[in-house]
Amino acid sequence: LSYDQWTRVWDTESRLPVSPEFEHDFLINGFRFTDRGDAILSWSEDSTARFWNLGNIEASIEPMRHANRVVYAEAGKRDGQDVCLATLS
Repeated sequence: LSYDQWTRVWDTESRLPVSPEFEHDFLINGFRFTDRGDAILSWSEDSTARFWNLGNIEASIEPMRHANRVVYAEAGKRDGQDVCLATLS
């Protein structure tokens, strides 16, 4: 959970960030790595779920917009493509 609307990946030994900051428009409810580990999926109170490329601050794809806040999401594969399953409140 992030109250500042940003998420980033940190190295636990050096305590330094290893990714750029990824921003939502409102509180972030959670995030998880994709199976390949080269991207993260984050979900937020701003009614979006987003895939982020860890090597680039730009979102890997356009935000997936929902009618309400996204309280949980899962990343998976379908036909070799990253896919998202989101749960709304």
